[in-house]
Amino acid sequence: MAFDIEVAGTLQRTVRRRLSDIVGDDAVHDRRGHVVVSAGDQAAMIGVLHHLNDLGLDIERIERTDRGAGPPVP
Repeated sequence: MAFDIEVAGTLQRTVRRRLSDIVGDDAVHDRRGHVVVSAGDQAAMIGVLHHLNDLGLDIERIERTDRGAGPPVP
C-alpha cells in the first residue's frame, strides 16, 4: 500500500528542491495546487514524515493509495 502526503501551503523553490533531493524527483509532484509527496509503503511514509518535519513543513493530509511501491526514501 502506497501513501500520498499533502503538504500545507506552497513551498519556496529552495525548499522544494531540497525535498526533491531527499525523497527523489519522482516522489514530489503537484496536485490540485498542492505539493504531494509519494511514499511506496508505510515505512517510507514514516521516513518522509520525518523529513517533512525536519524541513519545518506542515502536513495537510495523508491518503492511502493503491499504487505499487515507489522508490525507497533514505
